[in-house]
Amino acid sequence: MRRLHPLTPLLRGGIIAVAITVAAGRQLLEGGPVDWPLPIVVAVVAAAAAWAALTWWTTRYQVGSDTLRIESGIVVRRSRRIRLDRVQAVEVQQPLLARVFRMAELQIETAGDGTEATLAYVTLAQAQQLRVELLARAGQLSGRAGQGRAATAREGTESQHQEAAEGVHEVLHRATPGLLLVSQLVRTGPLVALLGAAAAATISVVVGEPLGLALVLPAALAVGNAVWSGFVSHYGFTLTRTARGLAVRAGLLDVRTQSIPTDRVQGVVVVEPMVWRRLGWCEGLVTVAGVGSRSDDTGRLSATLLPVVERDRGARIAIDALAGDIASVPLTGIPHRAMVLAPLTRRVLALGMSAGAPGGPGVVVTRRGWLTRRTDVVPRHKVQSCAVRQGPLQRRLGLATLRLHLPPGPVQAVGLHRDQSEAWRTALTVATTAGASARV
Repeated sequence: MRRLHPLTPLLRGGIIAVAITVAAGRQLLEGGPVDWPLPIVVAVVAAAAAWAALTWWTTRYQVGSDTLRIESGIVVRRSRRIRLDRVQAVEVQQPLLARVFRMAELQIETAGDGTEATLAYVTLAQAQQLRVELLARAGQLSGRAGQGRAATAREGTESQHQEAAEGVHEVLHRATPGLLLVSQLVRTGPLVALLGAAAAATISVVVGEPLGLALVLPAALAVGNAVWSGFVSHYGFTLTRTARGLAVRAGLLDVRTQSIPTDRVQGVVVVEPMVWRRLGWCEGLVTVAGVGSRSDDTGRLSATLLPVVERDRGARIAIDALAGDIASVPLTGIPHRAMVLAPLTRRVLALGMSAGAPGGPGVVVTRRGWLTRRTDVVPRHKVQSCAVRQGPLQRRLGLATLRLHLPPGPVQAVGLHRDQSEAWRTALTVATTAGASARV
């Protein structure tokens, strides 16, 4: 049994001190005095430090041959055993204070359960070593469970140890800070908000009513917050290929490392905001089974394949993630009679499906969006179910909307206003492919 690093109580107590400092600073900015009694503040900090020290002393862990054992608890003891064959990802994260001391925390995710356990804090080198060890043993156990996959698991284990020893990773993409900042500034949302506020302010000046001027400051603050959040969370974004698939690392204040196993990627969506299309940029997002539904920073990072990249290069990386040629899929537009339902997006809406390589399942591609264009790509064997829906006007025009159901995530493949016979034919073809893959 091993304990966490002795600096863990200091880091946890430091977080409490930072929170108190931030609260006091906010109160000062609001114009009110900080009238907290000093003895109470000292008592709170001392109690938090004592609790952190006791928590560190009573927390131990052990990596066994097939389980990870974690014991914790001060008043009520808790002993947990996590089966390593159910481990899907082990992520290394460095909050701001942990980066100062070269420390990190581990988050272990299991199949279907999300974050199962967290080990905070250990040294960065120890965290990386534990990550490789846990993933190697998980891959080894999974390989034993599946027939014919033992050799692949051994190769993956050897590759993981080699990567840990030599640091061998193939870097696929790095987002430069300048490009990242500019891309956040010219996204559709911030641009529309700024233009709307500027228009309201201009009208107010012309009319002589100061009401519209009051919209400028809230809009500027909202845009600044959105730009800053996107820049900080994706700062230093690096996409690499590893033995288990893809891995991303990003963060200015909190550095996070997230795995994207390609066998768990359910689909890819290429997002092109209005100004980005003129500049030839795009954003790549993925739906990963088990983590796509999380709304925290780790969940958002795991859904980001590329924060901003040139369109051609992004398409190549998306093809690599899906192991399918999405660029050659022929897309067909909506029927002429559907233009009355989509006057602005009639030239954008499209759907296509590929047969794939001999014996392969192929992919389904949908395209939609006017201000922000999105192209969703889903492997046919990853689709969980299909739905064909018709509104009153669609029934009169012989149209239907096809929707492919996937695990929660950014990928949402929807074929709007298709010919009803085409929609049913596509749904039956995809369902047949998914059913055959499930039986195999």
